[in-house]
Amino acid sequence: MRNSRLWLVWLLVGLPNPVFGQSPAAPCEGLTRLGLPNTTVTLARTVEAGAFTPPTAAAGEAPAAPVPNLPAFCRVAATLAPSSDSDITIEVWMPAANWNGKFQAVGNGAFNGTIPYGAMMAALRRGYATGGTDTGHAGGGARWAVGHPEKVIDFGWRAVHEMTVASKKIVAAYYAAGPRYSYWNGCSAGGRQAMKAAQRFPEDFNGIIAGAPGLDWTGRAAQATRVAILKKKAEIERVRLPDDVAYLIASRIKANIREIEGSLTRMIAFCSLSGREMSVELAQEVLSDLWGEEEKIITIEHIQRKAAEFFGIKLSDMRAKNRTKAVAFPRQIAMFLARQLTHASLTEVGRTFGGKDHTTVLHAVEKIQTMVQEDPKFKKTVDTLTQSITL
Repeated sequence: MRNSRLWLVWLLVGLPNPVFGQSPAAPCEGLTRLGLPNTTVTLARTVEAGAFTPPTAAAGEAPAAPVPNLPAFCRVAATLAPSSDSDITIEVWMPAANWNGKFQAVGNGAFNGTIPYGAMMAALRRGYATGGTDTGHAGGGARWAVGHPEKVIDFGWRAVHEMTVASKKIVAAYYAAGPRYSYWNGCSAGGRQAMKAAQRFPEDFNGIIAGAPGLDWTGRAAQATRVAILKKKAEIERVRLPDDVAYLIASRIKANIREIEGSLTRMIAFCSLSGREMSVELAQEVLSDLWGEEEKIITIEHIQRKAAEFFGIKLSDMRAKNRTKAVAFPRQIAMFLARQLTHASLTEVGRTFGGKDHTTVLHAVEKIQTMVQEDPKFKKTVDTLTQSITL
């Protein structure tokens, strides 16, 4: 009854709604003066409604395409330094009008190193204040980790927690009220981040979406080592070893180095005698007795072929530089499914799609993931393609 009276008062006097449709209480640009522990606010700027061009993640990358139809928002960037060797970049985006009273933090991919702008845009469009982080380093790969144990901690869990704490304070300063509910939304590496957040800081979020958590880091490292062994063997023998063949052999032969190299030696001998080129199909034919009747192994090449058939384009288009929508969009869906259905990294997927940069793959994965979440009809289309791949 008391709550009912409170709502009635709000309606009668015409005061701003305390939860839904809330507007800012302070100017965005004034947030540069916000004093938070171990935090330096580097940007606070109102972005007008319309198209927004995400910043280029690294030097030498092609400029990102403008993204249309974003609502006006306050964009805040900050650097966090919870340790002497920390350099965590975060961004917080807050609707300039009609905030839904909620905060959604979004996850990264692979070794992170970039702000997840695509996922932040999706959250912003739905009325959320949203935040993301580069997890304390720039770019992909793990070279940054050598000799920097504090940065490893930032990547492992601290950057997400620090970003969440700072983001909520920035939101509270902008609206004069903190978020009523806070959520995490991430897939793959973002799913791993979700699980760490739930374990270490359960109070950070009221709800968590942990999609396909990338938790088996030991298994992935072992897989990468087996692939490297095969690549080195092929280099010594001076033969061309396609990536998808290397991944297939590495995923099926796990006992020891001798068996891994022996599998490739058998393939080389068969190709020499038969005149056939190495392929996934040939590997399954020649090496099937070594791995028996196990579950079907899905390769990126198989995904590309099925996606090309499904959308009526050429298989070669999957690896080409053609940017027309009729080709680029199916290719993005295939990249998304390659990450969902195989153990390949962003870099490995990009290499198999004609040498695309890992950030291009990450953009595709985030874009398709967002569309799957928001569009039931599109999700049904992707599910149908997935079924044709896995049958």
